Amino acid sequence: DAEFSPATSHDFFHIAATDQFEQIYLPVIVACMSQHAPGVHLQVSRWDPRYFISQLENGEIDMAVGVGRSPGVNIKEELLYEESFACMVRKRHPYLKSKRALKDFIQYPYLLVSTGSEGRGPVDSRLAEKGLERKVLYRVSNFSSAPYIVAASDAILTAPRRFLEFSARGHEVEILEPPLKLPTFPLKIFWHAKDQEDPARSWMRQVLLQWARKVD
Repeated sequence: DAEFSPATSHDFFHIAATDQFEQIYLPVIVACMSQHAPGVHLQVSRWDPRYFISQLENGEIDMAVGVGRSPGVNIKEELLYEESFACMVRKRHPYLKSKRALKDFIQYPYLLVSTGSEGRGPVDSRLAEKGLERKVLYRVSNFSSAPYIVAASDAILTAPRRFLEFSARGHEVEILEPPLKLPTFPLKIFWHAKDQEDPARSWMRQVLLQWARKVD
């Protein structure tokens, strides 16, 4: 059907997304939908880089928001934004009084947010190149608890900058630059080629793109 009216639609959309995207962007997206598409249903499930391609292929989800390489001709993608890393520590953390050199950075315990079992991140890879390693004492599976853990300990967290800036509100924490160069990474929307011309799904993709880009 070539016709799609957000104001009168009762369509259902299922999106897989990272928990950072869900926390930061979903409130403004839902606010937009409640105003312009009050009957549209939205379900958001957890992004899993191992399964999102098969979920798109079998129709389990309509689109996915996450980090990934171009997965093939049947999967379309569009860049939301390029993300960088920053660090979070509690206020009055002893690292803040140091020279903030790399040797100071690796003295303290670390909090790692890991959705899989790999147990390593880009910080570990860059440190390994220099023959160094950090002490990852705490590991959690999502970002929502991370600011609380940082505020209550000497643990250092390195995570996507937008999430840290968003989650720092209301916590006794500070955001600072990492003492080593870390790669940036793209956050993208993925969808299956069969949905490319679908008017309802095209509208939903534009909502995600438009409103997520407004949050800064």
